[in-house]
Amino acid sequence: MTYIAIATVTFIAGFIQGLSGFGFGMIAIPVLAFVISIKTAIPMAAMCGFVLLAIVAYQLRDDLDFKYAIPIFISSIIGIPFGIWFLKYGDDWLLKLALGIFLIIFSFYSMFKNEIRLNLPERFSYAVGFLSGLLSGAFSTGGPPVIVYLAVKGFEGLRFKGVLTSYFLLNSLVMNIAFACTGVITHEVIGYFAICAPFVAVGSYIGARYYHSLDQALFKKIVYAMILIAGVLLAV
Repeated sequence: MTYIAIATVTFIAGFIQGLSGFGFGMIAIPVLAFVISIKTAIPMAAMCGFVLLAIVAYQLRDDLDFKYAIPIFISSIIGIPFGIWFLKYGDDWLLKLALGIFLIIFSFYSMFKNEIRLNLPERFSYAVGFLSGLLSGAFSTGGPPVIVYLAVKGFEGLRFKGVLTSYFLLNSLVMNIAFACTGVITHEVIGYFAICAPFVAVGSYIGARYYHSLDQALFKKIVYAMILIAGVLLAV
């Protein structure tokens, strides 16, 4: 029954990722935390996330922008070990509470944000990268700081996706290596990953096929509402 639940959750999260371009970890981890330990769900989601990113990176290979992503990525490397320490040694209830609060804040911001454009200095990217690395190591959800930063800087369309995917690919690779080297990725995690990886890939592929047929603005608000509910369930 556990395997069926994991396969179903990761398929749906992959489908949502394919439809909206984001949300896999923020949907999958909170739900999986009710089925398996959150300390197992987080690295498993990180491994699945790398599979998704590899697929997306191939699709956007002509628009990737590693040059702009590198400064954010370098500082994220510094933040990842601090996040991993919290993941390894923090109590399960504290991890759930912290992740829940983070998801609530992010979902509220995303649903009610106004269009803001700021001419932030490039050195600000290092602080963003560190925070992203910290969240990546702790929860495998390091995307929001970078997403907000690029949006505020005025990045749009393919350039936004190109920089974001380039950063996520590098960050995810290092994060998974760090998880493996520090013992966060266990035999149990690998076993669950082997089962759910095909479901993630198929769900993402199916979702991507319908990407252009949906009202993206409306669908993203629905996804943010789902993230909000997941955050509340984790935090209470």
